[in-house]
Amino acid sequence: DIITNLNVNPFSIIKSIPRLSFQDVERICGRVHIVLTKEQRIIAGTEYYLNDAEQKLRHTCVPDNNTHQRVSELLSLSIDEVAAALQSDENSFVYSERKSRTVISTHRSSLRDKKIIKDLKAIKAAHSSSEKNLTFTEKDIQTSKGIRLSEEQLAAINVVVNAPVAVITGGPGSGKTTMVQGLVSALIGLNLEIKICAPTGRAAKRI
Repeated sequence: DIITNLNVNPFSIIKSIPRLSFQDVERICGRVHIVLTKEQRIIAGTEYYLNDAEQKLRHTCVPDNNTHQRVSELLSLSIDEVAAALQSDENSFVYSERKSRTVISTHRSSLRDKKIIKDLKAIKAAHSSSEKNLTFTEKDIQTSKGIRLSEEQLAAINVVVNAPVAVITGGPGSGKTTMVQGLVSALIGLNLEIKICAPTGRAAKRI
């Protein structure tokens, strides 16, 4: 079905064939004499860039001016041409406001983000923390020898023990696992049952 797909939506094959790039599809279309309009290239290039940003950088949305610039570089078009094409076809992507900036998402990413928000709200509505207004200090918490919790880590622990659900984020080496160690100590002090899981074997072993 590859020729049919190339004629209907040529860039859809990027998702089906590992390591196939946007430029590869353009070259294939050229070899089989499939003419792509500028608008088709811009829409496809934008989706390719947003998916690439999600896979490599873990961003589910990107500021619109950043997107315009990157897509213009990808397609060798002007930023104004990219912006105009996207503004004339607002249904291809989802636009929203984040911190006073307009951001663009693919429909798939937007739906997934909304589902996560819905699930977190459902957990919050269905559960409550076992205690209220608890405050742990460094002397209340045990950690491995030689490890001291930062003020930020202590603040995170106090947020978690007072909330029905909490999300702690940070890059590698930022102290999330160490914070979890302190959190476990705090929960043990409250005589609560603790369950910990991790998505990968290495992380599971460490935690």
